[in-house]
Amino acid sequence: MTVAAATHIIDAVKGYRPDADVGMIATAITLAYQAHKGQKRASGEAYLKHPLEVAEILARLKMDVPTIVSAVLHDTVEDTDITRQRIVELFGDEIAYLVDGVTKIDKLQLLSREEAQAENFRKMLLSMAKDIRVVLIKLADRLHNMRTLASLPDEKRRRIAQETLEIYAPIANRLGLGWIKLEMEDLCLRYLKPEVYFSLVKQVAAGRKVREKYIDEVRAMVAAEIARVHVPAEIQGRSKHIYSIYRKMTSQNLELDQLYDLEGLRIVTDTKMHCYALLGIIHSLWQPIPGKFKDYIAIPKSNGYQSLHTTVLCERGNRVEFQIRTDEMHRVAEEGIAAHWKYKEGGRIDPSGGETFRWLRQMLEWQQQVPDGKQFMDAVKVDLFSDSVFVYTKGGELLEMPRGSTVLDFAFAIHTELGATCVGANVDGKLTAPQYVLKSGQTVEVLTSPDQVPSRDWINILKTSRARSAVKHWVRQEETRRAVEVGGKVLAREIRRQGRAPDAVLANLEPVLKRLGVRDRDTLFAEVGYGKRSTGEVVSLLLPDARVRPSFKERVMMRLTRQDGAVLVRGEGVMVHMSNCCRPIPGDPIVGHMVRGKGLVVHRKECGQLEALGKDPDLMVEVRWDANPITPHQVPVQVITLDRTGILGKVSSTIADAKANICQAQIHTMGDRKARFNLTLEVDDVKHLARVVSRLERLKEVLEVKRVSGA
Repeated sequence: MTVAAATHIIDAVKGYRPDADVGMIATAITLAYQAHKGQKRASGEAYLKHPLEVAEILARLKMDVPTIVSAVLHDTVEDTDITRQRIVELFGDEIAYLVDGVTKIDKLQLLSREEAQAENFRKMLLSMAKDIRVVLIKLADRLHNMRTLASLPDEKRRRIAQETLEIYAPIANRLGLGWIKLEMEDLCLRYLKPEVYFSLVKQVAAGRKVREKYIDEVRAMVAAEIARVHVPAEIQGRSKHIYSIYRKMTSQNLELDQLYDLEGLRIVTDTKMHCYALLGIIHSLWQPIPGKFKDYIAIPKSNGYQSLHTTVLCERGNRVEFQIRTDEMHRVAEEGIAAHWKYKEGGRIDPSGGETFRWLRQMLEWQQQVPDGKQFMDAVKVDLFSDSVFVYTKGGELLEMPRGSTVLDFAFAIHTELGATCVGANVDGKLTAPQYVLKSGQTVEVLTSPDQVPSRDWINILKTSRARSAVKHWVRQEETRRAVEVGGKVLAREIRRQGRAPDAVLANLEPVLKRLGVRDRDTLFAEVGYGKRSTGEVVSLLLPDARVRPSFKERVMMRLTRQDGAVLVRGEGVMVHMSNCCRPIPGDPIVGHMVRGKGLVVHRKECGQLEALGKDPDLMVEVRWDANPITPHQVPVQVITLDRTGILGKVSSTIADAKANICQAQIHTMGDRKARFNLTLEVDDVKHLARVVSRLERLKEVLEVKRVSGA
């Protein structure tokens, strides 16, 4: 098996690079054989089979010899006695760098799985910024691991499949490696939802012969018309993958027999001009369906993909999707970034240029700006791999942004300062508000004012993590500034109450800072302002003979459970109440406000009422959710639907299926044949609420679901 696999890899490389130094590949295979000798995978197979399979995947992408060699050796440093220095001695710095780039970081045992995942991802990110081949090896490694997942325990299978679906399949898509992305997604569905996967496989197979017979009829008609006009073309059949079918069924609430594009046709020709000529032929034969034409030749996807897509109403009223592209476009669609490969450049890329690497530049920025590993990975998953819209700057530059992005997101994408001072925009010549949601093809000119500053409310209307992070950073800075100011005023007031001059007393602060282990004056003032340190503690150290009476805030804080200076919130109690204006639930970012006669009132951080409450920041308190909060919690939700018979039952049963209760419901019919449900739901936390909302949004009658403010 080893000899045959090695021969196959070497022959494959010779096929696309006749002048390659394949002797280095043979040497690497020999070393890997010796290093992995006696090692077995969970399947019982010899471990060496894995790196050889990874190398074969990369040979399919026509990668260079250093990449193939690195694939063969990619587990040696991590799992055997081979050292990085040994790789350098035998194969040089280039291959050692590639092997190191895909080797997991040592000494992460003390971190949580999420933190370790984030740190390993950061390492791969920094490595691929210098050499894109690092991520190609990692993708091939992950693809083969997914192919052999069956031998692992169920929990581990599901964890690896989820990580692959959230991170590696989207990266493959970003790099234009469509076939890797599609195979990964199908395998992920197989292990995450096996019953759904095998049911779909069976259903799709049952109707395949009928669909293929129909597609062959359409293909023959197209071929005859193309031959008549003498345009060079190859017509290929294409089938929709299982995960793509599943995703379309769930997102559009459809049954399998309602999908029209399980089979389609792809036409490959020689020039762009002939692509458009072929499009004309298709549209002359059958009626194109409005809204189903996409010109990715004129506006390529960010991963370099180019093609014409059109769906037409064919024979017997059936819909068929056509893709039309040149040979070169087809090569790029299959090989992605590898199709642009320049061997003489040694894999180096310039991450500062090119739309293809805009997402990489964003990730490099975020990994520096966001120290928290979980937040960083969440930003990667949500922002970079969502569906996109394409909009233009006034100067004609094309920007790709996540679907749902607003004018504010656009402004922050250009420059943080532009976003911070944005008051609106001219979109295609029309004045729009900052929260206006952009559509593909629009041209945007951002309008600014020197008097504008970011608001906490902006976080609710921003889509991109970059913009949200920038606003949160500004809000944190502003809150810290106010806490310093409040802390200073509170200390000065108490010192005056002791009959002393604040300036004179605070001039001797250095010994107190050292005793408390606080870095500087502003940090101490901020701790007092946030309520992390009591006024009495500080004043007693400054004035040992002082008799300091605890403030209202301090008296309440003494009766609450605290950790690292923050009040822990489990739920409502004698001293803790959930604000009616925003109804926080576990998982929401929260802040506390002291109210005489009530105690501590907990608000969501983005609550609009906080601006008014901020006039008395001395009463603001840092709070966080306890690890085991009391559940359930009530949350107001508004659902807008089409006014249809039975819609009440559908909404109610969907909420019940999501394991949530309806505490209160008001239903109003609207003038345009719509209905509005004002519901109060009982849920456990924000994740539970998200599941409820997701299920409601799948109902075809549901137009909008949103969380609203309370009473």
